[in-house]
Amino acid sequence: MSSISVEETLDWEVFVSRYWDRAPVLFRSPGPVPFVAEEVFEAATATVGPDGAASKAVQLTSEGRRLPTIDRATPHVDDGDFDSYVSRITERLGGDRHALVISSFHAYGPAMWSRQRAFFAPLWQRVGIPMTTALTTLFHGNYEHSPVGVHKDRYGTFMYVLSGRKRMRMWSRRPWEHDASTIVDYDQYLDSSISAEAEAGQLLYWPSSHFHVGENIGDQPATSVNVGVPREERRMDQETVALLGDTPAAEYGDVGAYLASVLPPVEAAMFTDGIAAQPPDALRLGLDQVVSRLTVAWTGRRRRELALNRYTAGGFQPVPAARPLHRLSTRDRLRLDPAASILWCVVDETSALCSANGHTATETLSPRAMGTLFDGLDRAQPPTVTELCRAVDPGERDKTASLLAELCAFRALDVSR
Repeated sequence: MSSISVEETLDWEVFVSRYWDRAPVLFRSPGPVPFVAEEVFEAATATVGPDGAASKAVQLTSEGRRLPTIDRATPHVDDGDFDSYVSRITERLGGDRHALVISSFHAYGPAMWSRQRAFFAPLWQRVGIPMTTALTTLFHGNYEHSPVGVHKDRYGTFMYVLSGRKRMRMWSRRPWEHDASTIVDYDQYLDSSISAEAEAGQLLYWPSSHFHVGENIGDQPATSVNVGVPREERRMDQETVALLGDTPAAEYGDVGAYLASVLPPVEAAMFTDGIAAQPPDALRLGLDQVVSRLTVAWTGRRRRELALNRYTAGGFQPVPAARPLHRLSTRDRLRLDPAASILWCVVDETSALCSANGHTATETLSPRAMGTLFDGLDRAQPPTVTELCRAVDPGERDKTASLLAELCAFRALDVSR
């Protein structure tokens, strides 16, 4: 069994030249933290709907059994923190171990999403922004090892430990000879593994080439957040489905099911009377439906929306939901949020699209009015809604007010009254 490299601090330039796609490394003090406990817990509670059932992105297991995520089985706002949740769920399970895994996790916490986007921005500046979104996954519990066992995926992974201690076992190549993609019983392969232990406040990275499994150290629960950056097999399924509409966070792991939900069903016979010279009409109708909708999306504004949103999301989609839309007062003062990412593009001579924090505004302005608006927002003294609207042509003032309200809902503008 061997160990990995250890760095005291995280220097992205050094990381890219020495470790990116090459070797695991542990950072004892990564600097500005990518996650904080309060924001992570708040995001975990946001996965629960009004009916008390958790999102499909949530998986709860105990001693190898998958449990229903209903009736407050997952973290609830009343718990206050993960420690209180552990006490409650442990009592509920009669002392059995538990593992809570939440995928597409960044979509559930706007503050958390903003923080991790800023943390990884220096990496994107050096290697490029992921064209297939990076993934964020919460792992929490006192399980012996991650439920899936030893496995390999297509992501270079960063694991940040919030509480407790975690051990990652890694292998630079598949340690077994048979064709199984994962194994849960891996004791016989421990001697050939690379072992790394991380505690609260530390960041561990391993490349996509490595098989791996996570373990808790001791009986106390541990909480970590993993960020996986796609490095192999760029897949177009999610991007193709995105042309048809924004995939909800809960559906991100099963785009096929989401695709079936957004396209009208095509009825087809279950049996045929004999050998046919061509595919059934239902197949042609289904393909025509998909091709037609994709063509409209590609030639219309949807293609530009996707491009703008990809960059303003900062590598992490789906993005948190927008706030409820509220009408602004003419006297409200508006300031650009320094952490916000905003882009706009010209569609034609009369219209321009604007995207902020991964959302595209439904309201469009002329390119001239759009430029005037953002020139007005770029001031030391925050302007009022009235001042911003008066700066554009009279025929576009109502549209400008509507666009400003959308940008506030996207958390790109802060309002002071």
